[in-house]
Order: sequence, then C-alpha cells, then structure tokens
Amino acid sequence: MLGDREWSSQGWGEVASLVTTAAGREPDAPAAGPGSPRHQPPAVAGAAHGAGSGGSKAAVEAGVGRWEASACLGAGLAASIGVGVTSRSRHVRLLTPAGWAQVQPNMTTLIFRMDDYASVSCTEVERSVIEAFRQRGLRLTLAVIPFTGAGDIGNPFPNARLKLVSEKIGLLREGINSGIVSVALHGYCHQPVGGRSSEFKGLSLSLQRGKIERGRLALEELTEQAVTIFVPPWNSYDQTTLKALTDLGFCCISAGRGGPVHRDLPVRYLPMTCDLGSVKAAVRRAKSAAKNSIVVCGFHDFEFYEAEQRRGRYWLSELNELLDWVAQQDGVRVLSMTECCAVGAALPPESMVENLPPDLLPPWLETVGSRYFLVDREVASGWRRVRAFRALGFYSSLGIIGVAAGMVASAGAGFGVGQSARAALVLWTLAMMAGACGLRDGRLSYKAAALITALASLAAGLLMTQWLG
Repeated sequence: MLGDREWSSQGWGEVASLVTTAAGREPDAPAAGPGSPRHQPPAVAGAAHGAGSGGSKAAVEAGVGRWEASACLGAGLAASIGVGVTSRSRHVRLLTPAGWAQVQPNMTTLIFRMDDYASVSCTEVERSVIEAFRQRGLRLTLAVIPFTGAGDIGNPFPNARLKLVSEKIGLLREGINSGIVSVALHGYCHQPVGGRSSEFKGLSLSLQRGKIERGRLALEELTEQAVTIFVPPWNSYDQTTLKALTDLGFCCISAGRGGPVHRDLPVRYLPMTCDLGSVKAAVRRAKSAAKNSIVVCGFHDFEFYEAEQRRGRYWLSELNELLDWVAQQDGVRVLSMTECCAVGAALPPESMVENLPPDLLPPWLETVGSRYFLVDREVASGWRRVRAFRALGFYSSLGIIGVAAGMVASAGAGFGVGQSARAALVLWTLAMMAGACGLRDGRLSYKAAALITALASLAAGLLMTQWLG
C-alpha cells in the first residue's frame, strides 16, 4: 500500500459517508464551517485520509462483506465490517478501506480525471462520458471550474465571469448522486496571470488562498459535497499554492508529474501520468512492474471529435471500447481521487519526491520504472538509484568523448595556447548560456544537460592538449 497512516474512527466515518452517498442516501453530517472536520487542516483531519497496512491486511484475511447498495446500513456497521457496493457492472466494487486497499495481492489503481468541466465546456460530450462510466460502474473525477471567462476558459479578460449554469449543475449532481462522479476544484476561473499559462504560480499566499477558498465555497454550495481535491489549471502551481491548500484543509493536489513538492506539508499528490491513448500501455506496465501502483489518466472534453474537430484526438466510441477493456482487467481497481485519498493511496511528499520523473536520463536508458505510473516509496527509491547510476555513466562517457574530440581538434588545427584558450572560453560561454536557458522553468532536461556536458568537455579537451604538449 502507498501510505501508512493509521485509521481513526473519524476516518472510518468519512469513508462510510462515501459509501452511503454512493448508495444514493445522504449521510448525516455536521454543518460545514471552520470547525467542522471537512474544513480542518490535514494535520487535524488527516487520519481520514490514511490506511494502516496492518489493519487492511487483517480485514482482508477476515473477509470483506458485500451487500447491495440499497441495503447499506450506515456508518457504524460500515466501519466495523466493511461494505462492498455493487453496481450494474459485475467487474467493479466500490469498497470501504479493507476492500479498496487489498482486494488482490497485485493491485493497480486506475484514476480517470476529466478537466475543465465548466459552463462553456461541451455538455453533450460530458453527458456521454459520464454515462459511459455509469454503464460500467466505473468512477470518474471531474475537475470543475466554478467561474469561467465568457466563451473561453482561457479568456484573458479577468472581469468576464460565468457561474456554473443550471444545466451543468444538474448533470453534476446527477453524476454525484449515482455514486459515479467525484468532484475536484479546478482553480477559480481558469484564467492566466502574469502573461503565462498559470492561474496561481507567482501570486502571494493571500491571493492564492482567497481564490481557492472562494472557488471551493462556490463549488460546495452547488454540489452539496465537501471538496478536498485541487487540480490547478494548466497543471501549474508553486510552493505557495501548497501552503494555501494546507491552510484550507485540502488533502490532495493533482497536477503534472514534475510539479513542486513540499516535504513539510501534509498535502498528498496524485499527478497525471498518462492520457487516454496511453491507458492500456500504462496499466500493462504497471501490473508487470510493481505490486501496488497508481495510474492517473487525464483528459478534456475537447479531446473528443464530437466536441471539437480541430483539437479532437479520440471518438467517444473509442472511450467506450477502452472502458470495456478496463472493466475486464484482473488486479485493477478504478477509484475516484476522493476514494484514493480515503484509503491512503495518494502519495505523501516523501513518496512523490522519489516518483519525480528522471529529467536528466535519456528516455532510451530508462528501462526501470515508468513515466506512466506511480509506485510506493521503497520501489521508487530503488529505481531512482539505478537511474542515477545510469545517468552518471551516460554523462561521464559523453564527457570523455568530448575531451578526446577537443584534443584531436586542437592538435589537428595546430592551435597555440592563445587560440585554444579563446576557443575554450567561447565554448564555456555557450555552455553557461545553455544552462541558463535550460533552467528557465526550474528544471533541466537531459537534452540541455547533454549539450552543456559536450560543450564543457570540448573546451577542457582544447586546453588539455596545450597542457600535455
């Protein structure tokens, strides 16, 4: 299992609440407010989002109870026994922590995250997508934008605001009440700030916290559901965003694989690892590579030809075929992000650090691990060490070749000391420029690192010829 927190009575109650909601019955809950559990910071309410491996194992060995959703008996019995909610599909069960955590010894968790659900997104495609998941009893997380710019979610005019229209609210509530849809907050209005594709990166803590809080309150009022998952627009955020989420009691952020991680904050991570076209490959690799792994598939309404011909990549019929394939896979559980947090499967900071993509390693040398899925800390740490040694070997070899090439070039051209020094200075300047350009977004790619290594080693080779001569 990913994550190793112990379950408290509050945690069991919250999962029982999830089960009763999935069964179509509104659970009893205290009024939302700063003092209520759902609005407490993870340090207080975090026990609701962890799973003890020992408790899960004991529950599995004892057997997981299984009842029809109409016979769900409520929080107390669910907490003590464990409830399996059967859907129309015979392939998928929505289970309490014991069942979620370890239905089979080799379990791959698959999450589908559909972004940009808003007043201006394609309702017919979203309705078809929700129905496709409902027919198969699979869970879908919708990343919802509570306010959007008129006509375009990327509208640069900050005063243009559209609240979620009634048709979208009705569709969203219908999906939630069916137990299929889970909701995440997708920013405030999905509009860029500072001339870059980000709604939050670079803003102060107070501004970020205010936008996130207003967005969450609006979304909770519309859905009548607690919102504890945050999906930043354009998958862009910074360390300040993580602090704001902690202050507001969010349990998890889902962005891209290479986003910043704060080791001292309790926010957990479920980054996107693949798109719809890569799901099959990701699941196959995950099942063969690790005992417990997570695949997070992200997609948008406009990726379907039925919504937009220009940006479309898939037909809805292809989605239906994919979901049929998923439903037939042994050892694969489809969870919403809320469920994934509830069973402690979302990655804590220390595990997310180990799962960061190997930017400095060329893809053709990455034969361990995968960019398509996430694994627990121990496995990821082992893979990370192997990749580090391979990266060291690659750049060492490249450096040796560069030095040799520089020596051959200097000797062949008959360079003197002055000429070699000037040429080396030019190469080192180019290497520094390449490093500065490569670090503009804070991460150095393997291409930039390889260029820097080649230029610097060539310069060293030019000077070594004169030194040895």
